[in-house]
Amino acid sequence: MTALNTILAETLKKFKKEVDALIEKRRKERDRHHDVIREYVVSSEKVLFEGDGYSEEWQKEAEKRGLPNVKTTPLALDALVTDKAKHLFEDNNVLNHVELEARHEIELENT
Repeated sequence: MTALNTILAETLKKFKKEVDALIEKRRKERDRHHDVIREYVVSSEKVLFEGDGYSEEWQKEAEKRGLPNVKTTPLALDALVTDKAKHLFEDNNVLNHVELEARHEIELENT
């Protein structure tokens, strides 16, 4: 939940920044929001999948879409300590790199 909420917060900050940039261009208020939302919906289509996420079909589809398909928990936990994750959590004042490293280590020990 911490990761999802942090990603949502980051997305909302980005959304506001993009809408504010459109406000400066003095477009109609309704259009500003619709343009930005439309871009978000189109960019999220790559990750939407209505089938079985454990199936062979999904593995092929994920590869076709260029999405990561990490198959083990220890490998998935490594996402916590990537530079991208560290920047995300630190920029949002949620966790610092020491806290992320500690969580990573603890979760690895628990698997």
